[in-house]
Amino acid sequence: MRRKKSLAAPSVLAFMHSDLNMFLFPEKNRMYRCVQVLIAFFASTFWSGATLAEPTTGPVKILEVRPYNVPGASASAYVRIDQVALCNTDTYRIDLTWNGSKEVLATALSALVADKPVKVEVANSGCTGWATPIQSLYILKQ
Repeated sequence: MRRKKSLAAPSVLAFMHSDLNMFLFPEKNRMYRCVQVLIAFFASTFWSGATLAEPTTGPVKILEVRPYNVPGASASAYVRIDQVALCNTDTYRIDLTWNGSKEVLATALSALVADKPVKVEVANSGCTGWATPIQSLYILKQ
């Protein structure tokens, strides 16, 4: 009795053969490889976080955090740092009506209590001088 040949085996062998050819004869695939490298380079450049970042200070220390509430105005917390680093000010504002503002305030308080350096990222609306809005804070390792 004769066995039937499997149809899967030749396709697997053909696939392995093409990979072996690519490995043994890379000059045939040089153009393909160049295109892959160019696509990877442009994709990494386009989606890199550094190109999308807002203005950020260097490492600074938080000297005080002052929650401030005035009837009729939005609640804010003022953060004073140890140097005039960005926006020609040493005092920034956390607008407590923004989404995520409680987390930014908690980060500021944690850095103050732990005496850790931070980086202050201002809001994408830009610098407004004294009380420039904070978009985010980074706590840094000492």
